[in-house]
Amino acid sequence: MPNLKLEGPLFVLNLAGEATFDGDEAMATPGRPSQRKGIELSGSYQPLPWLRLDGDFAATHARYAYGDPSTSILSPAIPAATSLARPT
Repeated sequence: MPNLKLEGPLFVLNLAGEATFDGDEAMATPGRPSQRKGIELSGSYQPLPWLRLDGDFAATHARYAYGDPSTSILSPAIPAATSLARPT
């Protein structure tokens, strides 16, 4: 299909330590190792010279690498985000 662009990278990110921010102390401290897996999908379509539609989607699965599975969820991690069509 002409004027259509699609991209979709997959990723796995292994971190030796997850930095956590303590608002009371105003400092970041090192934490446990973590792993993040995810996908990002982006699409762009320009049906007319003056109209372009863009869409983005990202989903992640973030967990601490070791320890009890019930306490392994990274609370500040956003599981999914989207951005839909906008004219330019």
